[in-house]
Order: sequence, then structure tokens, then C-alpha cells
Amino acid sequence: MKFNVGNCGLCRHWELHDYQGCYMLTDAQEISNLGIGVCHRVKPIWECTKYVILPDGTAKRVLLASESNSSAFVEDGEEYHAALLTRETFGCVLFEMAIENVARVGGVKCQMT
Repeated sequence: MKFNVGNCGLCRHWELHDYQGCYMLTDAQEISNLGIGVCHRVKPIWECTKYVILPDGTAKRVLLASESNSSAFVEDGEEYHAALLTRETFGCVLFEMAIENVARVGGVKCQMT
């Protein structure tokens, strides 16, 4: 099996997070200045699963057919908000190049010449 590992800063699923309206952070601008971004490829588990009722009446969580190829998920305790936060230097096997001639510098998309 071959993995395509690349850095978040060049991935089409990653963006520098502005943290506007994020209730968890008291100094959003300071966090953004650290170069922390969010991966949109990794979804919350509750968006990728459903509960089914078994013949004995118990409920079981199952993966949606549309997510059968997903390999990573995020979760919080209340199914309110969850995100995978990384810096642009983080490497990942879910990497997909943003656009052939576009790169990100400091989380900002820049046209390469």
C-alpha cells in the first residue's frame, strides 16, 4: 500500500483557522498567529454514522455507506463541535495537493510563478 504524505500547508483540505466566534478560545488572534489551521477532510463522527435498532431493541452506531472510505474522524463529548487542528507543517496520509500551481505561505494561498 502506498501513502501520499504531504504537509497541511499545501493540502486542499486545510486552511488557516480565523477562530472568529469560537467559544473555546479567549485570545483568538493570538492562536491564529501561531499558524494553527483546521483540516476539513476529517469530519465529526456524528456526521458519518447513524444509529440502527437491532432485533433485540438495542441501538448500534454504524458507518454511513458514503463514508466507507473514510479513515479518520474527530469527536467531542456532546456532539456539538469537533475539528482536527494542525500547523501547516503537519504531515498526513489524507493529503491532496491544493491546486497544481498554488501554495500556501503562512496559511495564505499564494499564486506560484
